[in-house]
Amino acid sequence: MLFEKTNPGFFTKLKTIVNDITLAEQRMAALTRLNLTTKQKAAVLGISPNSVIKAKQRLRDRFKFETDSQVEEFLTNL
Repeated sequence: MLFEKTNPGFFTKLKTIVNDITLAEQRMAALTRLNLTTKQKAAVLGISPNSVIKAKQRLRDRFKFETDSQVEEFLTNL
């Protein structure tokens, strides 16, 4: 809710680009947009840092980018 207040329309834009994006991928995209580190994302989600790395990889594959920096740039500009 708080994220949506500071970034209005982010999830709507995200869903228009990728119709079948999962809730977990949406959360990872939001945390990536906030420029959190892997450890910070792990703490927020209550998962291990290795799980965060795997989730970032899935998100990168979903958007068909080759690097994490491309995903970060895309989500920042969204």
